[in-house]
Amino acid sequence: MAETGPTAARRRLGAQLRGLREAAGISGEQAAVILDGSQAKISRLESGVTRPGIADVAALLKFYEADDELYDSLLALAKVAASRSRSWWRDYVDAFGVQVRQRAALESEAFAILHCCPFVIPGVLQTPDYTQVVFERTGHGISRENIELAISYQTARKKHVLANVSAYRVLTTPAALRWRPSATFDPRPQLRSLISDVTAGNCFELRILSEYPADGILAPPDFSIFTFDDEAVPAAGYLELPTGFHALERSSEIQYYDEVFSVLWDMALTEENSLAYVHDMVKKLDS
Repeated sequence: MAETGPTAARRRLGAQLRGLREAAGISGEQAAVILDGSQAKISRLESGVTRPGIADVAALLKFYEADDELYDSLLALAKVAASRSRSWWRDYVDAFGVQVRQRAALESEAFAILHCCPFVIPGVLQTPDYTQVVFERTGHGISRENIELAISYQTARKKHVLANVSAYRVLTTPAALRWRPSATFDPRPQLRSLISDVTAGNCFELRILSEYPADGILAPPDFSIFTFDDEAVPAAGYLELPTGFHALERSSEIQYYDEVFSVLWDMALTEENSLAYVHDMVKKLDS
């Protein structure tokens, strides 16, 4: 098992603190009183989205009457969760906000990633020219002012995904492959780059949902699910919108999107046929 990083440690610690609180029959409001804080503070701590205070964790463990062994192990985990490191994404936080940091941290520590991207090519597989036009047309005003930084960010993402992620499954559609921001934009470099990335023998897997199934499944948004090498770390999820990211906080939400991905992945073209589909698109554009 890989060494637990700060982000995964926060999620594991949060899940265990929630379990202890619920087992003790203590509400979030009651736990918040111990920390002289709000229920929102407890919620952020239990969801793993904030760095924990060591004293706060110690106080909660005593309140929940954790035994000595569990107290020591969770306090040690809290120290990992509270640690700061010079992470690659820190250069982009000011431009793109804290949610970019949170998602990048999850991506860097994840063992496997599922990404359903039905509208455009996923950011981690975009060429610089493609990233530029995507960010030019996003509804997020800040990103339009930082296009060069956005291109640098996507390049850095790809580098760290290739270095750390074991499996990155991409589910997309013909609509995403055909998307053009203007009549003059040439999609062929992006499509050729996509083929090259998927056939390079790295972590990327590609499947194309060529026809949407008429079986009652709602059309999915752009979403990602992150799972970790440590099974005690809860999975995480994000919806990606033109104006930013939306974290999937509840386990039921993550389970829903995980199941949707699994169903659609099985319905999609095989990887071999998906690559043939992209090759065919390039040939038609060349002719």
